[in-house]
Amino acid sequence: MNELVLIVEDEKDVAQLLRYNLQKAGYRTVVAADGDHALSVARFSKPDLILLDLMLPERDGWDVCRRLRTSEFAASTPIIMITALDGEEFRLRGLQEGADDYIPKPFSVREVVLRVKKLLDRSSELRSHRIRRTETETQLSYLVHELKNSLSVIDGYTVLASEREGASAYLERISSATEHMDQVLSDASVLVRIEKGALPAALGPLALDEVIAETLEAFRVTAGDKGIRLHGTADTGSRIWGEQHIVRQILTNLLSNAIKYNRDGGKVDVTIEDAPQRIVLCVKDTGIGMTQEEAAQLFQDFFRVRNEKTRHILGSGLGLSIVKKLAQLYDGQVGVESKPDVGSTFTVVLTKPAAAPAKN
Repeated sequence: MNELVLIVEDEKDVAQLLRYNLQKAGYRTVVAADGDHALSVARFSKPDLILLDLMLPERDGWDVCRRLRTSEFAASTPIIMITALDGEEFRLRGLQEGADDYIPKPFSVREVVLRVKKLLDRSSELRSHRIRRTETETQLSYLVHELKNSLSVIDGYTVLASEREGASAYLERISSATEHMDQVLSDASVLVRIEKGALPAALGPLALDEVIAETLEAFRVTAGDKGIRLHGTADTGSRIWGEQHIVRQILTNLLSNAIKYNRDGGKVDVTIEDAPQRIVLCVKDTGIGMTQEEAAQLFQDFFRVRNEKTRHILGSGLGLSIVKKLAQLYDGQVGVESKPDVGSTFTVVLTKPAAAPAKN
């Protein structure tokens, strides 16, 4: 609790009483004794809530409230009017002018502090909701942009393929674009399920060797097209309590990137470190790598490394953020070590519950 409350009150004793009790409750405070001073403080201090007396010298509280509500700096700031003007007509006018609450004098200090807390809590919830909505809108805009770009590519190469001989090259581009669209939609679907809590965190004993072998096999053809060798640790007997689809999704996303950003003729190694309290999945590639600054942002939604070596590589920017979110279902962690032109090593640490089965 560190919110700033602006107290607009010309009676010094009342202002001091409010200030003392609000500070005691954990709030920061600033006092203005007239309407013009209040507007100036609100503009430059941007308080989280305003306690506004109505009977002020020079400019009264009604005018101050109207100006605050039409300003850029306090249009949505919670306002509580505190005044000796009691009666239904004044309370209604206060609400009509834009106040969020109305407390007549004499007042209970405890009640004022409680109402301040209630309004600030509500304001915080609304602010969080707006942030989440903005993030959602940004994500949707990104997905729409990606899909529209892919559709434009498909449309362009379809026209070329219909007008020229030797259409196989154009059809390959079309196939690549549709695969990208499918990946974007698949990643978005997984992301939505994670955020809704629709994915199970732990269902039963899971043999990691089998999941790794199956996932590697699924990438043999893709890796072979680039001459990339895939190698996975076998017969470790490592087990966790988990759900096969989730662990496979983690490995799929990591392997997909390890191949996509690798060099032709490169290598990908998948290893397991089995400790008493944890399992560490490690995917190491000999790819193009990245800088420390790029690696620090890598697990954010929609972040993609963009440079001369990656600009031709399609991706949704969601794969690694999904890996992080899925690992967190197991109270896990993710990490990466990378060097440009050397390669990257991704690690996923999964904590083993106490009831997890021992090695065979």
